Amino acid sequence: MRIAAGIVMILAGLFGGILMLPLAVLYIPNVLYSHPDPLFLFIGYALAFLAIAGGVSAFKRKYWKLCLAGAISSAVIVPLFLGILAIIFLVLGRKDFKLSAVTVPT
Repeated sequence: MRIAAGIVMILAGLFGGILMLPLAVLYIPNVLYSHPDPLFLFIGYALAFLAIAGGVSAFKRKYWKLCLAGAISSAVIVPLFLGILAIIFLVLGRKDFKLSAVTVPT
């Protein structure tokens, strides 16, 4: 399930990153200016990068929290059903991830 979650997150990140520039150009607070809103672009590309990084770490079976953040960000930047699919696949495949917590024997 983690591979499916990784694929969905990477696709969501790429899809969201490609669509950010036209959406930023259309989201112009003042019609007189035709430049994209830089804050909108920065937030959009940061979320897209987070989704791609979460997808890559899902393939590597590391950093479950990063994967979860990537799945949540993919729910924000693309249609909601892709993000929900990524979250469901990631939660179902959580047992595949390596535990990073150090346990002290008693």
